[in-house]
Amino acid sequence: MILVSLFLLVVLVPSLQPLLAPHQNALPWVTQRLMGLSHELTEGHVSLTTLVSGIGYLLMVCGIFFVLTILFKTQSSAVTRGLASRWLASRLAQKWLWPYSVAAHARTSQLLLAQRIPLAEAVRLAAPAAGVLGTKITWQQIANTVERDGSVSQAIHDMQVIPSLYASLVRVGERHGTLEQSLAIVTQAFEQRLNRQIQQLEVWLGPCLLLVVSALMVAIVGWLFVPLYQIITSQAGAV
Repeated sequence: MILVSLFLLVVLVPSLQPLLAPHQNALPWVTQRLMGLSHELTEGHVSLTTLVSGIGYLLMVCGIFFVLTILFKTQSSAVTRGLASRWLASRLAQKWLWPYSVAAHARTSQLLLAQRIPLAEAVRLAAPAAGVLGTKITWQQIANTVERDGSVSQAIHDMQVIPSLYASLVRVGERHGTLEQSLAIVTQAFEQRLNRQIQQLEVWLGPCLLLVVSALMVAIVGWLFVPLYQIITSQAGAV
């Protein structure tokens, strides 16, 4: 697909340049930009106009990001916590974020408990390893609850955003004194879940990318041939 796109820009567009150039001012903006890009590729250089416009777009995006960052930082902590809670409880986080985070926390906690580190300290030390995209605060809150109450499963259950399977397996380990084995089962279960989801994503990713690239190529051909058809039709009508 990339080679076909390069063929369109390097071979096809320059061949249509003599027909479209006399009517360049009447062409759509996208077609004009496409012809300019083709000219730059065939000539082997980038014009100052394209460079300045690209830098301008980049600065615009950076400016918008900076403004959003300032606005977000000036919000109250309650609003920030509310947004974080919604994100962690969302379906996207439940499907992709928490399986990875839970597996990382369970694996690290298991290794720390094997070194005879106290439970509360192990949960706290495992928080950075599992703290991705906002989950670190949740694990730290769980560690604080474990220090106070001594139950990992109850602390996980109270958070209400971590998958319930983790709390159930940990509860079994706490009751029977096999917490390390339960954490190993948790690690395996959530890693397998994440691997299955990645495999499903890989299955859909190829066709989706093919559709996107195909749509882009159809758009390029349309931006070229629709103005050309209109020009030929208008000239035929004038004759």
